[in-house]
Amino acid sequence: MILGAFAGGGCGLIDVRACTLEARPAIVLEIVDIVTGVSPLVPSLITVTDGPFEERYPPAGVVAEVLPQYSFAHERPGRYAIVVQTPGFVDWTTSGVVVPKGECHVETARVTARLQR
Repeated sequence: MILGAFAGGGCGLIDVRACTLEARPAIVLEIVDIVTGVSPLVPSLITVTDGPFEERYPPAGVVAEVLPQYSFAHERPGRYAIVVQTPGFVDWTTSGVVVPKGECHVETARVTARLQR
């Protein structure tokens, strides 16, 4: 009888949440050439802001690389603006990227910057 009471997941006696210890990004950004659909061959300078919060790629003292995607603001909900500056392309910007807090982690926003020459 006692086992039956604990087996009922909806009774509120057992917490079935399985949160992980990983830090998930608020934003995952992919950068592509709007014409070719592939990443530019030159590195970009990326700035992600939410009010006074600011994160940049590359961070100070790091040499920029072209990556398949970039991640920002780990486990930080917010309303973000993103600026991508890439040599040979027009600066790309967006704002109002909302990242809510989920039950265990932030709900990652996936954004694609489509660059124009």
